[in-house]
Formats: sequence, C-alpha cells, structure tokens
Amino acid sequence: MKIDPRKVISKRRNEEGKMEYHVIGVGGWDHFDSLVDFLKKYYEAEVKYLKDAIFIRKAIFLVGGEEITLIHHDDIGNYFFSSVKENSTVCEKVSQDLEVRLMGSEYQ
Repeated sequence: MKIDPRKVISKRRNEEGKMEYHVIGVGGWDHFDSLVDFLKKYYEAEVKYLKDAIFIRKAIFLVGGEEITLIHHDDIGNYFFSSVKENSTVCEKVSQDLEVRLMGSEYQ
C-alpha cells in the first residue's frame, strides 16, 4: 500500500468490501488507548467489547447507532472500520476529524 506522506488517514477496502481507515503515524500499541479515549470523548462511543492479545488489540464501539471496530495489529498499526456498512458516514466523519486534529502534529 503506497502512503501519501501528507495524509494522516489512509483508506483501503478490505476483503469484505468494507472501507478501512488506517491512522498513519499513530500506529503504536499505546496510541490505541488514545484513539479509544478520542472516540469516547468526542463521539460518545459506547464500548461494547475490548480485548488485548499478544499482537493485537480490538475494541468494538457503538457510535450514533453504528458499530465501529478499532484494531491495533503490531505489523499493521491502528485502523478502524464500520462493522455493518460498506460506506460509513460515521467512519468518514471520524477520519476527517483525525485528519484535521493530527495534521502538523508531532505524529505527522
């Protein structure tokens, strides 16, 4: 996957046809916690499921009636997607918000 160095979010369709939003530069294990806190604070995300394993962390949220999955994988980084929709307005809004908030930050 080719990444534009000016972008904070890289989008790609997964095998199921759902859009994944990869958070570039905020891909560490500890950044997962920051993204969880961000979703809870700014999107009133309700945590439905949260699990840490050896190489992966996974959280499932309910945001505005839509189920959003956030995953950290040691080889891939942090990314999120809608569990139920191919084109999610919630994920698109979160991605645009992160793009604005992280552009020009220490992560960029």
